[in-house]
Amino acid sequence: MTRECAPGCRVRASGERIDRRCADSAMPNMPPRFQSLLLDIHARLLSAGTDHEEVLDGVVGLLARALGCPAAWIALADASGTLHIEAVGGTHPQLETLPGQALPHSKGLRGETLAYRCLRTGKTAQARDAVAELPITLPPGATAVLPLASGAAPHGVLGLRAAPGRSFRQGELAFLETVATHLAAVLALRARVAAADEALAHRHQAAAVFDSAMEGIFITDLNGRILAANPAACRITGYDAAEVLGATPALFKSGRHDQAFYEAFWASLRAYGCWRGEIWNRRKNGEIYPELLCVSAIHDDSGQAVRFVALLIDISEQKRIESELARKAYYDQLTGLPNRGLFEDYLAKVLARARREGSTVAVLFFDLDDFKYVNDTLGHDEGDRLIRTVAERLAACLRSEDMVARLGGDEFVVALPGIPHMHDAATVARKLLDSVCGPVALGTDEVYVSGCIGIALFPDDGDSPDLLLRCADNAMYGAKELGSNSMLFYRPEMHTRSGERFAIGSALKNALGANEFFLVYQPQFRAGAQRPVGVEALLRWRHNGEVITPDRFIPLSEEKGLIVEVGEWVLRTACTQGRLWHEQGFSDLRVAVNLSARQFRERTLVPMIYEVLEETGFPPAALEIEITESLTLSNANSAPNILGALKEMGVGIAIDDFGTGYSSLACLGRYPIDTLKIDLSFVQAIGRDPRVEAIICAIVAMAGTLGIALVAEGVETEAQRDFLLGRGCDVIQGYLVGKPMLPQEFDAHFASGLLPH
Repeated sequence: MTRECAPGCRVRASGERIDRRCADSAMPNMPPRFQSLLLDIHARLLSAGTDHEEVLDGVVGLLARALGCPAAWIALADASGTLHIEAVGGTHPQLETLPGQALPHSKGLRGETLAYRCLRTGKTAQARDAVAELPITLPPGATAVLPLASGAAPHGVLGLRAAPGRSFRQGELAFLETVATHLAAVLALRARVAAADEALAHRHQAAAVFDSAMEGIFITDLNGRILAANPAACRITGYDAAEVLGATPALFKSGRHDQAFYEAFWASLRAYGCWRGEIWNRRKNGEIYPELLCVSAIHDDSGQAVRFVALLIDISEQKRIESELARKAYYDQLTGLPNRGLFEDYLAKVLARARREGSTVAVLFFDLDDFKYVNDTLGHDEGDRLIRTVAERLAACLRSEDMVARLGGDEFVVALPGIPHMHDAATVARKLLDSVCGPVALGTDEVYVSGCIGIALFPDDGDSPDLLLRCADNAMYGAKELGSNSMLFYRPEMHTRSGERFAIGSALKNALGANEFFLVYQPQFRAGAQRPVGVEALLRWRHNGEVITPDRFIPLSEEKGLIVEVGEWVLRTACTQGRLWHEQGFSDLRVAVNLSARQFRERTLVPMIYEVLEETGFPPAALEIEITESLTLSNANSAPNILGALKEMGVGIAIDDFGTGYSSLACLGRYPIDTLKIDLSFVQAIGRDPRVEAIICAIVAMAGTLGIALVAEGVETEAQRDFLLGRGCDVIQGYLVGKPMLPQEFDAHFASGLLPH
């Protein structure tokens, strides 16, 4: 507050009589009788030796008598916002029963009562024929309810019921609003000193209020020079009392307010005798802070303004909370990255600029693989740590004009404005994948992070933030079908596939319970044998008469967390069928079951396999678990223990798709592998690519040296079979020797002793 906005009304701390000209100054347009009444009300409000209830009863009694009202009341709000009657005055015989009662919230079909409307809006509420305003029955009549507000919102109301046939005139309402303003201020001060000794004289009580008030109080002369400052004012401003006495409020001037601000301030003081609002001031240490300031003028007996009193409240914490709420509304709390709302706002602005400039904008949608596993196995704290690490790595790869945001869970989006060409977006996407994907240390564990990115372009794929995000999301799911650490640009046909994915995903939830899954078994033959030495169990799904291929539903099962339950069903079904075949004479038949990455990460995997073998009676030595090389790499810490436990149980371990993953030789030396399955991509290159043939020969030689069995997958021609047999791989699997078949087909073929083709 500067000298230009010297504080306005001073509440007298002495017992001096307040002059009648106070009313003239406060309300110059009011009739003399209101000036006198205002003087009497001031006297009661500031009277010494009178308790809280007596003061309020006296005030409403004066108002009721002066205005001829049968009822007047003051009600204060509790913490829940319910108004309780504090004081009453008037002639109605039932008024004395009201103190302590709650005011009614509503008046039936006519909506909320005037009191709660006033409390809610902070404005005077009135009606010509109000009813149900009090818990007693009054004849209909004009009613006015005025807010008692000394802070940001009203904390009570002043209500009056006019005599029958009478209404409140504008001058009376203006007078009542002045009374309510002063009444509210005094109520606030009295609340601060409720514990003070009520037997003290008025002078001592005022001094105690001044010294102990939580609000800062300055008392100044008419020139704005500070005459007194309470401890709270010194604490708020950082100055000692001796430093501010004799100074003007210009000492605290922040420089944030212009001349118009101060002109409005003085206009309010001249018109209403007070000013209330927010102001920026400066502390002694130079810090600029927000302050809620209420300035009022106090007059002497002759009606002349003699002092100003300013009540100030430091609202820095309130503003900080408001700022924090705004931050929470636009930023992700875990990573500090922008959230969806802020990202979409930013993207809308970027797109608008791109339309004007004719430039391209890329939206990248990034999703982690198997994040749920980290949460489930390592705990949410480690999951949060992983998300923060990914966020940091993504942000470190981008330009200042780019934005990365977290949508939630393990989903992130990136906006790249001004991308010259498609390949530039692909370059950034690959840079992001290279930065994020790889090992991450989480406590004592190390997790191999992988993910996929979908890319959508403006204007080719969409012209709104929502559409571009959906297109990039669809492209991301397409990338996931290509495998980990893949990226893919959006194509229009992905929209149809997105709808199909949704339909399949919804149906998957009920597939197991509806018995829609079934197994087929593809035989494995040793050279020259007419009976299979093993079978691989393969999952199929029949839904609404259609057999849905595994590539359409297995990734969705992984994504939706259904694969663990489905995988257990596959194992139990395959072992049950294997035991039946053993009982039918196929005692040497081995059954191979594929294990998904999600299953492998379950802590209950080994106990589950043991339980299934016990329940079905299938020999552990006849079961072979197939895993991929990449699975062992991404679970480098847990894989040795899991595979070792299975080996101790007697279960065989096979590496599927051998030669297509990373660290093939390392996994052979580290894990107890029984079988290598040569991937069909190698087999199909036989006769066409001598280099691949050389790799096959190397795999066969290495397996022979290590004593590891071999199975070649995808054998479809006799030339492929002859090449493999000639190089020492004598167990083959593929359509040349047997397609995947149902158990009854399998039984029919081998019961007749025929080799299926």
